Amino acid sequence: MIDLYNETWKGKNKPFKINDPKLIEKYQLTKSRGHMLANRLTSSQPIEFIDVDGRIQFNKRKLNEFPEFLSQFSTEFAIPMATKEFFFNYSFMRKIFIFRKKILVTSFGSLLSI
Repeated sequence: MIDLYNETWKGKNKPFKINDPKLIEKYQLTKSRGHMLANRLTSSQPIEFIDVDGRIQFNKRKLNEFPEFLSQFSTEFAIPMATKEFFFNYSFMRKIFIFRKKILVTSFGSLLSI
């Protein structure tokens, strides 16, 4: 998931290994001993983008789920990764504050109209 959000393999072939002897035989990977490259065809994951109507839209999955996903790991892994990806990534932090403010204003407006 981290590679997806960071676009690590976007447009690149990712190496992987097949361990099943039947699949190695089927795909004729005996020379490479099951090692091969494959394009995962991952899409771009910008923090924000412009929709067809010209409005700025936020990548809700990246802003909400990526931090939540990292929180499920051990602190030895999660804290350095979160530091790099969120805490000192000022562009990410700015976007998340704008996104959350937009949600609060919309929610508050809905409450006032009741």
